[in-house]
Amino acid sequence: MQSHQTLAHRRQAGQNLVELGLLLPMLILMLGILFDMGRAFNAYIVMTNAAREAARVGAVTPSDTAGITTAALSEMQRGGLSTSLTQVQISTDYGTREVRVTLTYSFPLLGAMIFSGQPVLLQRGVSMVIL
Repeated sequence: MQSHQTLAHRRQAGQNLVELGLLLPMLILMLGILFDMGRAFNAYIVMTNAAREAARVGAVTPSDTAGITTAALSEMQRGGLSTSLTQVQISTDYGTREVRVTLTYSFPLLGAMIFSGQPVLLQRGVSMVIL
């Protein structure tokens, strides 16, 4: 026969496995969400820099929409983001002497299966005065 201490130890080990089995999926989900949030924050910073760089080019040469778009997309690529998921909108208002560059990025979530597979749209716009 087994002693009382051995049975108590086995029950304790079984209880620990059940608790781990219940908590582990929630911990993995929380870590995945935190990882995606960090990636989204990084993408937002890269987008801000890209929009600022493109607006700077637009402030110097406001009629060069190809150059403004190239500046935005090359900065996005340097930041490690896909240029195929990026849309660039340029608006120039000569009355207020302002150029505005707006970037829209379809941010792919790693946990997309949980959120119906839809990417999150991140948008960042920067305005500068035309020189």
